[in-house]
Amino acid sequence: MKDCCFILLIFLCVFGCTKREQSITELDDVRFVVLGPSLVELMHVSGLSGRIVGVDRYSEWPLWVDTLQSVGGYLDPSFEQIAALEPTSLHIVGSSSFLRDFAGELGIPCYTYSFEDLTDIYSVLDSLSARYGGEASIFREQVESTLDSLRVLSPEPRVSVLVILDHRSGASGMTVAGRGVFLTEIIEEIGGTVAAPELGTWPTVSLEGVLALDPDVIISIYSNVRDTMSVRDSETEFWNEAGFVSGQISVLFGSSYLIPGGRIRATAERLSECMR
Repeated sequence: MKDCCFILLIFLCVFGCTKREQSITELDDVRFVVLGPSLVELMHVSGLSGRIVGVDRYSEWPLWVDTLQSVGGYLDPSFEQIAALEPTSLHIVGSSSFLRDFAGELGIPCYTYSFEDLTDIYSVLDSLSARYGGEASIFREQVESTLDSLRVLSPEPRVSVLVILDHRSGASGMTVAGRGVFLTEIIEEIGGTVAAPELGTWPTVSLEGVLALDPDVIISIYSNVRDTMSVRDSETEFWNEAGFVSGQISVLFGSSYLIPGGRIRATAERLSECMR
């Protein structure tokens, strides 16, 4: 009997110590260096803003990221600046052997994330929720609820939508959002269909190719322009001359539409407005 009690006591001690070590490890991971605007945004809406001490040079939202140390870009990070921040973990979009090796030299974990489609976005939120708790699972539910609500508002029959990126008038071709990227998956989730070539995530299509696709709606996104009024007018005129009426054309401005991060619900709402 004494032997059984002794074994039970050992088990409880070991189990209790293990749980405590895991808890301490999680609590100690409080200084993140994050490379990737989408990831920074999702961490923000997941309640992890207070842990971020360094970001890449391309992150611009939320506005408080300007107060953080910039550590360069994904392809040209400053190892010196990263080390000086004394991070407890490194978080990156994509896979980088040299960043992973550098994290190993610092003795910290390097977590990698993918952002190709909606499934990836949900997976990132699930990973953050499992690792740190916080509000990631709540935000995922909000995204799914938003998409469900917008689907009810979509017209019937489904409209076909072509999304064009930074169209340059006079160019021989234009870049469009293909199948399997988060923008077109959002359109499908909210009740539209995708007008795009069968192959390619961001294929180049000629004007003749667009006419062959025959979309009901054209959404032209400009990620970085200053004179939005003249661009909007020239884009509308271009498509009017191609045979599309103004009601079929929407012109959106801002890089947020191309970032699958914390503003994805607003992106879905704006796309839904363009489809109606």
